[in-house]
Amino acid sequence: MVRVAEVWMDEWKFLFYKLAPQSAKLRNKVDMSERMELRRRLQCKSFRWYLENVFTDHHFPMDGDFFGRIFFPSEITIGYKPYCMVSRPGEPGTKTHRLTMPPCTLGFDHWQFWIYTTDGRLKSDEHMCLSATQIIHTSSEWTVQLKECAGYDIEHWDYNRRLRTFKHRKSGLCLTQRGVEMETQDELSPPTLSDCGRRIEEQVGLYLLLSILL
Repeated sequence: MVRVAEVWMDEWKFLFYKLAPQSAKLRNKVDMSERMELRRRLQCKSFRWYLENVFTDHHFPMDGDFFGRIFFPSEITIGYKPYCMVSRPGEPGTKTHRLTMPPCTLGFDHWQFWIYTTDGRLKSDEHMCLSATQIIHTSSEWTVQLKECAGYDIEHWDYNRRLRTFKHRKSGLCLTQRGVEMETQDELSPPTLSDCGRRIEEQVGLYLLLSILL
């Protein structure tokens, strides 16, 4: 994989090394000169071209995007243990994901990583977007969902850097984690939407660990 990263991934190789730091130790131990020369001689396209024209449903951050975890910080949870928002795939062969809030892991669990795009979408792997849908026959209740990205207005979120909150653009409600006082289980309930500022201690905790990679 180090050879693939060094020869083909261009500036995105640093994302690979960030997620798999043990691989960075092998960079200077592997001879890739022949493969690099082959790519130059064949005049192969850049990795950016590949992402923009071939692998368009990729889970790589582009210019201006942020990449990282969304988590409930440890200082306000029992045992100082952070919980991460995770997009878990459903049954094999289906295009469904479910939103969970398990303890964060330090290793490479790509389901924990999200991209916050320049147009305000929160994307997980397999081209899934965090969205919210208005509950039928109600005027103010919305439910958080994971759906395949389709460019709808219900997929857009505004991130407040000062308050560290995500506000759903369509509903005007904020992403919220409830029930912190009763935290005893191995997994928190998935986040919901509520009025912004209603319980600010529940909302400020849910924030993106923003990392500019490109």
